Amino acid sequence: MRWQITPDGARWASGLRLDARFRDGGRPGQVALHWLNQAQLTNTVRSRFSIIASIQTGSGRESGTFLQTRGELSRRLEDGVDIGAEVYNTYGPANDLLPVPQQSHLAGPFASLPLNESLTLRTSALVGLTSGSTDATFRVFLTQRF
Repeated sequence: MRWQITPDGARWASGLRLDARFRDGGRPGQVALHWLNQAQLTNTVRSRFSIIASIQTGSGRESGTFLQTRGELSRRLEDGVDIGAEVYNTYGPANDLLPVPQQSHLAGPFASLPLNESLTLRTSALVGLTSGSTDATFRVFLTQRF
């Protein structure tokens, strides 16, 4: 579920998103609240930043509210392709933040390519910046707009 806070067409947009994830195999689920922000810096340059608070549900869950942030800076090219850099940060539980070396901080480039009017391919390659991060993460997303 999404709620837009700022008016349509604003150069800075903000909103909230509530989502739930249910997993199989005995893995805990997750309920998260995202504070989403987007600023159109120029006609072709955009920044996005989000703060995420989540709790785990189900068997095998850890207690507490977990904190994350995500950010991106992108540029739109003439053909509709977006390129940029993104970061993903996981800090641990709010009441006992992990030491920085144990936190997960990932950063790297991404590209988002429109395949047609409603289908977009987004890829990224992220590298770990701390010992608590995975060494490398490669992502591929295919998004369908309705």
